[in-house]
Amino acid sequence: MTLVFRNALLFFAVMIGSLVIFALGFADPKLPILLFGLPFGLVGLLVALRYPDAALLLLVFLIPLDFFGQLPNFSGSFSVFKLVFPLVLLSFIISVTRGQAHLFTFSASEKAVMWFCALNIILWPFAANVPEAQTFIRKLISMALLYLLITRHGIADPTFRKRLTLVVVGSSALSVVIGMFGSSTGQNLFWVFKDDDLARSTGASTVSPNDFAYMMFLPAFIAFAAFLEEPRARRWLWLVASGVIVGGVVMTYSRSAFLAFVAGGFVTLLMVWRKLEGVHWLAMIAGLLIGVVAMPAKYTERLASLEVLINQRQTVQELSLVRRANYITVGMRIFKDHPILGAGPGNFASLHADPHYQGIPFLYNVPRMPHNLYLQVLTETGLAGMALFLGATWFFLRDARRAMRPARNLAEVAFAAAVMAALLSSLAMGLFLHLFINKSFWLMLAYARISGALAEKQEVEHDPA
Repeated sequence: MTLVFRNALLFFAVMIGSLVIFALGFADPKLPILLFGLPFGLVGLLVALRYPDAALLLLVFLIPLDFFGQLPNFSGSFSVFKLVFPLVLLSFIISVTRGQAHLFTFSASEKAVMWFCALNIILWPFAANVPEAQTFIRKLISMALLYLLITRHGIADPTFRKRLTLVVVGSSALSVVIGMFGSSTGQNLFWVFKDDDLARSTGASTVSPNDFAYMMFLPAFIAFAAFLEEPRARRWLWLVASGVIVGGVVMTYSRSAFLAFVAGGFVTLLMVWRKLEGVHWLAMIAGLLIGVVAMPAKYTERLASLEVLINQRQTVQELSLVRRANYITVGMRIFKDHPILGAGPGNFASLHADPHYQGIPFLYNVPRMPHNLYLQVLTETGLAGMALFLGATWFFLRDARRAMRPARNLAEVAFAAAVMAALLSSLAMGLFLHLFINKSFWLMLAYARISGALAEKQEVEHDPA
């Protein structure tokens, strides 16, 4: 019996068994539904082993669509992404043990991330709220593993980066289109959530406008970079995709997203302005004029309301600013009690509800996350965690900057510059969001590592000695 015949026999046996078990589910609905999925999971594992790149790209495709793929009749959010992720991870582990995939040497930034994860695990038993710490660590490790999967494929195969970009941009543009439909109808296409008053493009789902906008940062930048890199006629498709994605950011009316996106793009522009030609300056000016004219009036009004921060006035309409100021106050009280090692991973929300730290009575027993990446790190892991986090950030920035240096023109620097812009925008957005368990944040870090690794390979090729 040949190997091909044995594999085919196994595949059809599993498929027939899956159909039989699935049919039994209708006969006895009391049987656990996940039991029916096990045979399909085995088939998925076999497919992932046979086509590892395609399986990983499918996983990445689901990232900006994850909130559309939540499964019904489960407590909490249980999405298609969470079903696919274990299969892709197990497939990668099997491939490593069989010598078909490689972990490669860990970079300085990755070692700092590993130490940060290790610190969180060490702090777990000593956290103020151990169950919350356990949940946070599980999610943090999942995000780190997602990063590992993407980077190892990207480093092993230089062509993987372009396929990855196509998937990231395509799924993000699709997410924006679905989101705009949801905001116009108030109805999610894929589940029963409905909000007739929905005005911000979140896909009529429970994801916040700020989170939705942040997911579009990296796709918008790399789509525009692909437009600059692509020499053929289809390059205009990348420009259209970039415009659609930026439109999705605008339609969230997120002020923090606007500030972070513009800040990251502007700082990166200062790094590459010497490579810009006259046509680039004209295109930017035209784009700015079109953006000003096309910007929704409601968004302009929301941006104008930022003067509250300058004039130090607080109004009922700007309750979100009051809450954000309170997060900092609560965070400083937590840090005062736990300065070195913090209060424990994932513990800010429960401590926010504690009257010992919360100074506003109507927020007693109201758990909330800090909406600030740096405040979360400082309060939950203390100065030790902050040092590791800042170290990892520095190394990622260094690698992203190094990837930009050897370029001779804008087309050559476009990808590295897009990654740098996404990284800087993410760090700016960290002032307004807690990003540590955000899939898009780790996808952005993976892009930064792939960019640095490709630059390292080019340096070795040009200078073998």
